[in-house]
Amino acid sequence: MIKLRYSASTISNSFYWSSRTSFTAILAPAHLQTRLTILRTSERTPHLPRPFFDTYSHRRMSTVLKPRQCCVSGVVHEGIPTGTVENIGGIDTYVSLPPAEASYDNKLALLLLPNVFGMQLINTQLVADSFASNGFATYIPDYLNGDPATPESIEDGTFDLDVWLKSHGPKQTRPPLDAVIRGLIEERRFSTFAAIGYCIGARYTIDLAIEGKLKAGVVTHPSLISVPEDFEAIKAHVTAPLLWNLAGIDELFTSDMASIGDRILGGTYQCESCIRIDYPNCEHGFAIRGDLSIPLVKESKERAFRNTVDFLRSHFCHHLDAGPK
Repeated sequence: MIKLRYSASTISNSFYWSSRTSFTAILAPAHLQTRLTILRTSERTPHLPRPFFDTYSHRRMSTVLKPRQCCVSGVVHEGIPTGTVENIGGIDTYVSLPPAEASYDNKLALLLLPNVFGMQLINTQLVADSFASNGFATYIPDYLNGDPATPESIEDGTFDLDVWLKSHGPKQTRPPLDAVIRGLIEERRFSTFAAIGYCIGARYTIDLAIEGKLKAGVVTHPSLISVPEDFEAIKAHVTAPLLWNLAGIDELFTSDMASIGDRILGGTYQCESCIRIDYPNCEHGFAIRGDLSIPLVKESKERAFRNTVDFLRSHFCHHLDAGPK
């Protein structure tokens, strides 16, 4: 058995989008690892792109890479979440709000759309708390209907990703997401949304942006992206700015797929609607499930977080430009 491996080469942001020279970002404390999820060598899926034409391919046939074992591996981090689980629109939602003394716009909600481990993974909750510490009212919908993958089921071999995906497609997961958005509007009087999606959550960030429901969006090591259709739809319909945090080593969003985006959106996504930052030598999942004992992974995770905070301050919560006190 082997651990998920990362290269320790030096990282560089090839396409750094911000002209600002400094900003403040608060990281939730005690982001330390407690357990590694490990895979047998024989369980690894070959690094070969292949079409994915099941329920996720809701547009015309295209290249969509199916979630693989890289989606269910990584490290469980240690810390004490400070948010609460509340019922919003009939759906359990992890809620993390800025500190009581902080000034924030209570009309602006940040949706954090998680990977297959869902709202329940402590890593995701700690990241939500970090966004809240930086002034964003942050909400993680349980759009997996209380049935996420768990580190325990991965480790004991009882989790079957292919079987799980069949009961966690758009028909099952989009309605609870929509219910939370309606609840935030009707019950809590929010009017403006941004979303950050990790892995499968990036799929819904793109959908919400195409539907015109976001003021800003962030996709981080995405999966289930339809190429070239999503890029064409973004170019034609999206007015909200989008930040793409891309892993340099990613079976689910390959360099070839990124190159198609370059061609359609122009350059390296440096167009009006899309901004791209590459994290060379980092693998899929680094920003939420990375092994923080590896300096490259820790640095890249924190850099992706800081870049996302700065992006949201610039395009979503303008009053936070100076950073929290």
